[in-house]
Amino acid sequence: MPAYKQLQMDVITEAVCIDSSSATGLRWLERPMHHFSGKRAWSIAKRRNFGKDAGTLMRSKVSYYTVTIKQVRYLAHRVVYALHYGVDPGDMQIDHINGNGLDNRIENLRLATNSQNSMNRRMQKNNSSGMRGVFWNQRRKAWMAYIKINKKQKIIGYFKTIHEACCAYESEAAILFGEFKRKPAAQ
Repeated sequence: MPAYKQLQMDVITEAVCIDSSSATGLRWLERPMHHFSGKRAWSIAKRRNFGKDAGTLMRSKVSYYTVTIKQVRYLAHRVVYALHYGVDPGDMQIDHINGNGLDNRIENLRLATNSQNSMNRRMQKNNSSGMRGVFWNQRRKAWMAYIKINKKQKIIGYFKTIHEACCAYESEAAILFGEFKRKPAAQ
């Protein structure tokens, strides 16, 4: 797990504020001159940014918004969380409850360990059954339900129908993942 940049809360609170009407969840404030290399850079930034959505879209495997303040780039959802609660989340991850990395509303963000955050992952693109935790086992000629917990795969069982396997997975996920279990409709 990568080490996270410690949030410079004093600098961040001078630069941005939470705004749920902003696409990123953040809006630029009129930043103080000490955030910039000189008066000209401050003047340009003031003209271009003040009152506008703060941050840009970063696309990788998952899309997130980032915000750069004083030449340090932060994940926007971490900034929103820190501004709302007044604390740097540190090494904890911020989980998007609905699975949408672009939805930085505070009610969609929660603290999570790496393991908890992975419980809320999307279904993998190479999933051929269309059901999370279920695949056809050719050797046994049955649908196999399995679940991963703490990086280890646990076989739940083998079933005649995909429906039975899916129900077995959902039941086991509810027990093991609790509130971090991904909702079926959001897969």
